Amino acid sequence: MASALKPPKPGSNSAAMGFQGGGLARQITSNDLPPAEAIVATRRGEAILRERDTDATESLSLRRRSIEPGTRRPGPLKDNEEGDEKSVDGEPRQVVVTEGDEPLGLAEEWTFPDGGVKAWSVIFGCFLMSVNVQGYGMAWGAINNNLQKYHHPGTSLATLNLIVGLFNFGLNASPFVTGRLGEIFGFKRMIAIGSTLSVILLICSAVAVSSLPALFLLQGFFLGVAHALSLPLFMTIPSQWFSKKRGLATGCVVSGAGFGGAFASIVMRAILPSLGYRNSLLVYAGISAVIYLVAFFLLETRKPPAQSIPQTFDTKTGLPPGIWKDPAFWSLMIGISVGVWGFLSPSYFLTSATIHLNPSLDPNSLLVALPLILLNVAIGVGRIGAGFIADVIGPTNGMFASFFAGGVLCLAFWSQIGENQFGLMNAFAVLYGLLGSWFFLLMAPASAQLFGLRGLATIVGYVVTSQSPGQLAGATVAGVVYDATGKYSTVAFYAGSVMVVGSLCLLPARFSRVKKVWARC
Repeated sequence: MASALKPPKPGSNSAAMGFQGGGLARQITSNDLPPAEAIVATRRGEAILRERDTDATESLSLRRRSIEPGTRRPGPLKDNEEGDEKSVDGEPRQVVVTEGDEPLGLAEEWTFPDGGVKAWSVIFGCFLMSVNVQGYGMAWGAINNNLQKYHHPGTSLATLNLIVGLFNFGLNASPFVTGRLGEIFGFKRMIAIGSTLSVILLICSAVAVSSLPALFLLQGFFLGVAHALSLPLFMTIPSQWFSKKRGLATGCVVSGAGFGGAFASIVMRAILPSLGYRNSLLVYAGISAVIYLVAFFLLETRKPPAQSIPQTFDTKTGLPPGIWKDPAFWSLMIGISVGVWGFLSPSYFLTSATIHLNPSLDPNSLLVALPLILLNVAIGVGRIGAGFIADVIGPTNGMFASFFAGGVLCLAFWSQIGENQFGLMNAFAVLYGLLGSWFFLLMAPASAQLFGLRGLATIVGYVVTSQSPGQLAGATVAGVVYDATGKYSTVAFYAGSVMVVGSLCLLPARFSRVKKVWARC
């Protein structure tokens, strides 16, 4: 790695290839893959990248070198020298900043704990945030039938699903702004604001349960925006604490969506018959407040060293200059945007499909929600396992595999389940949760893998935002498909088809970085 930081020698092949991204490009990438700068430079972005490196490094060349704490600042590295990649006695690595042959100063590099009580307690705090922020939407299928039966009997499920569609739209359309706000005003401050607003909006939604327009706004769009104030922030905090185990740490965090969805499904289905929708939502708001409070005191962000390369980009959007010309960026966003149209269909329709296909079961019992509960538990377990797998095969490969597997399961398994096949419905739920739910946890690691750590919260915000069309209308379109055919098999065909197409859209991002089919990426 250190040898890769040497400037090309005159007459070498690298010098003849044109500008490939300077010291900054090599400093911020978190892996050994070609940085986004090199991909852009081989096309049309050479001038942009020269300006980027000039502005960011103030015309200084950065070269790595390990320095013993307390010693005098050494001179610059010679071309044939290699620095030590490891920190010295636990101290951060330091970079010699030179201009010509004169040393001008030191820039420390980040090191990562990659474990320890403190790091894992932070991950647990992020997990609790995911339980509330992402788990709520995963439990919608457990409560929408009760809302229709007792409060809006003349309203179709396709219309009621627009509530969760608006919630998901607010949750996923806002992070490109909220991620930037977190970098400007501080992660914990924005997380506290978002958590407080979320509890207030749940209480207001309970009070306004009889008004459908109010639910569209309060329990839908506004609640999604409140959750979005936290989402891109707690998703990127693991990248500040872990490097080698980043996939596992992120998997543990976003597994909270599955475990939180299972927890919320069990609680709401248990108390709905006796308390009703309004009071059940108030109870859920109280539980959420306690979880938010515990999570807040566990969270901690790591600040970069005092003398370090800036962690954000000085641009209007906060994105790396030239990234809009990078096909990998578009491929990643389009693949996620397409695939998510079908991803949540099982979560929203498993309970109603179970009731419809198993008339012998009591529709008010907890048993009819068992497939949804198993699905959410499997999502939690699957995402932790996906973290291990992503650390081995790479997050981009993992995202492709998950979208493709989920689509095939919908097409070949869910669509074939008939009446009184309750066991098969449970088996599908488990398999889909284990294999088809990885993409969300891999958005941050894949972004770090493809584009580096600098400005990661903003980059992840944009990637998360690419989900918003499918999150808004995916469940409603699935409801329209069901209303038009009266068959849940057609919903399965719809969901599986778009997931497979989404997986194929990810391939340009993967092969723009690594050409080999079986390589890690």
